[in-house]
Amino acid sequence: MRLRSGTGIILALVAGAASLRADILHLKDGRKIEGKIVEEEGGNYVVKLKGGTMKIAKKDVSRVEARKLPEEEFQGKLAALKTDDIPGLMGLATWCKEQGLKKEEREVLGRIVRLEPKNEEANLALGNIKVNGEWVSPSEAKSLKEKAEAAEKEAQGLAFYKGKWIPREDKENLEKGLVLHDGKWLTPEQLKESQGLVKIGDKWVPKSEKVRAETVQEFKDKLKRDAACSVSEHFKVVHVNGQEIADKLAQQAEECYKYFNELFGLRETKKHWTLTADYYVVDSDNLFKDFVDTIATRYVKDKSAIDWIKRPGSDDFHNSKPAPIACHVLKANQDEEGHICHIAGHFLLNWHTSVNNPDWLVEGFASFMEVKFREASRVRCSTRATYGGSAKVAEKAKDFAAWKDLVKESVLDKQDTPMLQMKEYDLNRLDFEHLSKSWSVVTFLITEHKDKFVKWIEGIKKGEPQDRALFLAFNWKVEELDDAWRKWVKSNY
Repeated sequence: MRLRSGTGIILALVAGAASLRADILHLKDGRKIEGKIVEEEGGNYVVKLKGGTMKIAKKDVSRVEARKLPEEEFQGKLAALKTDDIPGLMGLATWCKEQGLKKEEREVLGRIVRLEPKNEEANLALGNIKVNGEWVSPSEAKSLKEKAEAAEKEAQGLAFYKGKWIPREDKENLEKGLVLHDGKWLTPEQLKESQGLVKIGDKWVPKSEKVRAETVQEFKDKLKRDAACSVSEHFKVVHVNGQEIADKLAQQAEECYKYFNELFGLRETKKHWTLTADYYVVDSDNLFKDFVDTIATRYVKDKSAIDWIKRPGSDDFHNSKPAPIACHVLKANQDEEGHICHIAGHFLLNWHTSVNNPDWLVEGFASFMEVKFREASRVRCSTRATYGGSAKVAEKAKDFAAWKDLVKESVLDKQDTPMLQMKEYDLNRLDFEHLSKSWSVVTFLITEHKDKFVKWIEGIKKGEPQDRALFLAFNWKVEELDDAWRKWVKSNY
């Protein structure tokens, strides 16, 4: 670089050169440049500065004052000292600090602590830390602290895993690839299964998806028809008229389930059945019979029962045990949501009590559920009196719109069938007068005496005869139930 007076270049280099404390070049214009002359090149000095090198024309220099670099002075001072002269070495360390020679300062301090490991002044200057009476470097101090903490943690039964201390058995389980879920160590596969997933090929999907796919395929294989399937938490609905209606019915059934849990004060996690309650809807008598001959036989094992379900004119059945199943032929203008509310009422009550409930109570509760959610009861159930299926089905065509009037009229005329008789009737014997009373009695008990009603059902569940359970819950005899209900009808209908 050629020196050019009057520019900022030389000023910057002069400023950078000052810290070298080496040769001083006195310029003719009065300025000074400190640096180390490393060579002479023609008519120029080549000067080493802290920020690089530069060339200065000899003709611009009045004189050169030769000086040593601080590093060179350090070497001379160090050579002049005895190797074990600790005071001299400390003085040299201090000089290095004043000259900004950090590397050389640490070199000298290092010699001192090697000669005298407990020299406090040298150790402090190095930044060392006293641990258990011994001076150690900061990194060594940190390592010792970590080792002590690790020993303490290990004594507590902990182990270090991925940046944190955890119970030793947890580390062992994690290294095995296990996952902690709800307090239990599971394999990844068990975790997926606990989350309601199943593996299809190499993919994990909700169990409902597998059930849905298998159900649709079975329907197609056995009945040669396509169908939609909706699988909710407690219900499986299969419908020939598409996914939208299947989803709608499944949701309606879940609302019935939720209400039942609330009515009986059951926990949200309470399961009334281990599998879904299966509800099928077909659109022809022939498809209904094919269904009974194929899919229904998985639920209904008794041949005479199958024959009765297939009797002429039959287009609807439900069965609560051993697994909840229902199927019906879709009719024009049918309230399908009302139908599933009614059937859900059967399933829920029968599975909750796990006993043979009186038919009037089962029908009354099913109608109550249908009316609660759909404001009408249009489903009319029937069953075999015996496995021979010879019982005559009672007349059940009366429109629900007339039920309240029918009930009130029968009460005022004292013509309603006494509960002492009705509680003995089988399902086929319950005609529209009996059904309307059954619905009204259940409505009365739940509306006016909900807690006692629940207590009564729980008594039946425990095996008490219905009369005894009624007395324990209400302190009523059967005749007194009639009296209380009739009084309520007169006041409310």
